[in-house]
Amino acid sequence: MEEIILDCTENILGRLCSYAARQLKLGKKVILVNCEKVIIIGDEKIVFDRYVKRTRLGKGAQKGPFFPRGSEQIVRRTVRGMIHFKRASGRDKLKNVICFNGIPAQYQNKGIKNIGKVDVSSYKSFITMERLSKLLKGKA
Repeated sequence: MEEIILDCTENILGRLCSYAARQLKLGKKVILVNCEKVIIIGDEKIVFDRYVKRTRLGKGAQKGPFFPRGSEQIVRRTVRGMIHFKRASGRDKLKNVICFNGIPAQYQNKGIKNIGKVDVSSYKSFITMERLSKLLKGKA
């Protein structure tokens, strides 16, 4: 199985995850590194409120839904939303997604692909995944 290593630095979350989902549908294994450096476009308070609403959705319930707070887990959950994860084929595809904060030693010398950094200065307001995760009191 072909592996694709994607650097998430200064990439928009939705564009990055849709590209990863497309590669999964082609039968490739996708490894996402530097997940804490993904950016979400929008006002910080509005984005934070939307994610807080999701995390509190299943509070007190023992059966969920459980929403992740760590940055690499949120990226994985976003990719999950772009494939048919309730079907057996989608669950198999989801097993081929691996997310990391930082770059592990085993992937440093391999060809890391960047699908297109965004010029952050062109956006008036955005939030990084690391900042969002810290606000959600998760591990960055």
